[in-house]
Amino acid sequence: MEILVVADDFTGANDTGVQFFHRGLAVDIVFNSEEIATSNADVVVINTNSRSCLIENAQEEISQVFNNIKEKELQIYKKVDSTLRGNIGGELEACLQSTNRNLVIFCSALPAARRFIKNGICYVNGKPLLETEFATDPKTPITSSSIKEIISNQTSIDVIEINTSALSEQNILDEITKVKGKPTIFVMDAENERDLKNIGHLIQKIEQPLIVAGSSGLAKYVFSKPITLLPMLFVVGSMSEKSNMQIQNLLHNKAIKVIELTVTELIASQSYRETIIDKASLMLAQQQHLILKTDNSIEARRNIHKICHEFNLNRVQLGEQISSYLAEITESLLMNIDRKIGGLFLTGGDIAMQITRQLKLNNYRIAGEIESGVPYGYFMNPEFAHIPVITKAGAFGSDQVLQHSLEFIEKLTKEY
Repeated sequence: MEILVVADDFTGANDTGVQFFHRGLAVDIVFNSEEIATSNADVVVINTNSRSCLIENAQEEISQVFNNIKEKELQIYKKVDSTLRGNIGGELEACLQSTNRNLVIFCSALPAARRFIKNGICYVNGKPLLETEFATDPKTPITSSSIKEIISNQTSIDVIEINTSALSEQNILDEITKVKGKPTIFVMDAENERDLKNIGHLIQKIEQPLIVAGSSGLAKYVFSKPITLLPMLFVVGSMSEKSNMQIQNLLHNKAIKVIELTVTELIASQSYRETIIDKASLMLAQQQHLILKTDNSIEARRNIHKICHEFNLNRVQLGEQISSYLAEITESLLMNIDRKIGGLFLTGGDIAMQITRQLKLNNYRIAGEIESGVPYGYFMNPEFAHIPVITKAGAFGSDQVLQHSLEFIEKLTKEY
């Protein structure tokens, strides 16, 4: 676990978790603090379900969360409601006390939903918060439009408003340095996505341990690492002429590594398969896109009968053997690089099915299409849920479908 998100309700946990998921991070959402230690995801989101609790109970929930965490260098995001409902001040105080940190950078703006902060005032659809329906929320009514006032009513920790449009980044950093060592919550203005992005950039320059607090809007821009275009793995088990043409078009336009497997050695030799795994793992670890394919030349197709005879297999059994070993190799590759892969392209129905069995995957959720008949989606198992997976029948797709798939994955990575 690298990032812990603490949300006070389930929908908030989900809409914040998805911001990290879109960056290619594995995200687990858990419902009790004991489950945090058992997760191997990059990001763990805990729902304390404490928005409408008494403030003392909400603080106890926060304390329980951190009592179950061993890692001390975690990046912590406290998810808050963009309309400031709940025990925000009390929960932030509990976060600071539980982690021995002194600094909170706070921005609850959510410009995509027309919720922004100007001069410390929260606006919803252009109106101050107190003039909206949230002032009469049946569970957690709002008593002010001022974020500082709302937070200060729940904690004795100092709250300082920062007008981000009037101060330079260095001015803001200087203000933060002035209170170093003293528990302080800095409330940042933000009227648009650019402001949120600037706050994310500012946070990267703060050297002291801190807690970031905000809605799902700010989550999109915090704890970012330099963008690395993760490698894409193409597993091509189809021997169709169409697949071969698609591969050649991709190789003509992109610098792609290719490992071509000899079918007889693939079936007969464990050491051959291990050599392939070592070679392919090194390429992927070096961020190189890779096509893993069986020999699909005309000569290879003509030799199928001979290979069947050599191994005493019929054509169906031969196909199953090839698919099974390709799936075994694919699993080893994903494990060797700790599942850090930009995308997985599987062509040939037998290949895709064997890989799902090898990885013990249960569900696949379609997210869209690269081309007609070439869907992409995500396996729902947590270990692999961050990897976009494209599937294609051997003879489907345009001549450029592999290139289109790679461009799609690269664009998906760059967007986040």
